[in-house]
Amino acid sequence: MEELQQRIVQLLPKSSIGRYDLLPVLADKELSREIVRQLAEPYRDKADIVVAPEALGWLLGEKIAAELDVPLLPLRKGEKLPYASEELYRVAFMDYSGHRKSLETAKNAPLDGKRVLIVDEWIETGAQIKAVMALLEKFDCSVAGIATIGADMNERTQSWIEQGIFTCICRGL
Repeated sequence: MEELQQRIVQLLPKSSIGRYDLLPVLADKELSREIVRQLAEPYRDKADIVVAPEALGWLLGEKIAAELDVPLLPLRKGEKLPYASEELYRVAFMDYSGHRKSLETAKNAPLDGKRVLIVDEWIETGAQIKAVMALLEKFDCSVAGIATIGADMNERTQSWIEQGIFTCICRGL
């Protein structure tokens, strides 16, 4: 895992402002395959569906869903889905930069009875993942785990580690 982390760090643009640009990491075919394999492995036969927030979470989430041979349910940022408000579940949150945002999904999303793997490319404060979990609470499903390339370590991420539901390659860079 340490070697994989070093390869990721080498590709991170040194001029990134406020967060890490993981596009060069995802564009490296071999590195991307290894990341997906390592993030998916703990959830093999333990997840029925992958849920990922827009936008880079979708890229990583689709790859992990394919590796696990399960469907992907992409979550949209607020007010993007073409449904009436009464057909949606929406959760508001404050992101890592202090901006108010929301995530949403259709009320008929195929989540009932599913074991859900939440995937995002990087977790700064954990607020977006907490919003995903709040959306999932509206369904009869369970969280099998949370998988990410990198995360800033804080009370939320530490709690997920203690619960045994958190897989991360780069912690606290």
